[in-house]
Amino acid sequence: MPQVIARLQELKTINLLLEKWDDALEDELIELKSGEQAFMSTRPRLIQAGYTTLDSIPRIQKGSGTRFYCPALKGVDSKPKKEYH
Repeated sequence: MPQVIARLQELKTINLLLEKWDDALEDELIELKSGEQAFMSTRPRLIQAGYTTLDSIPRIQKGSGTRFYCPALKGVDSKPKKEYH
């Protein structure tokens, strides 16, 4: 998650430096904010389930990247929620 937060901050900084905002960067910023919001809302239940650090959350190594996945948690809906602006 620190990488996501760092990228989010980087995008905010880029936004301040650019005169013309690029649609692709804006889409990425919205996606990162959505992911951060989802993680932060799930975080208390992850901690209750014993996942107290990012290192303890299960992950899958895929190609050159790592994908975190949320284990089944009581009281957390597994279907993604999409916000439309």
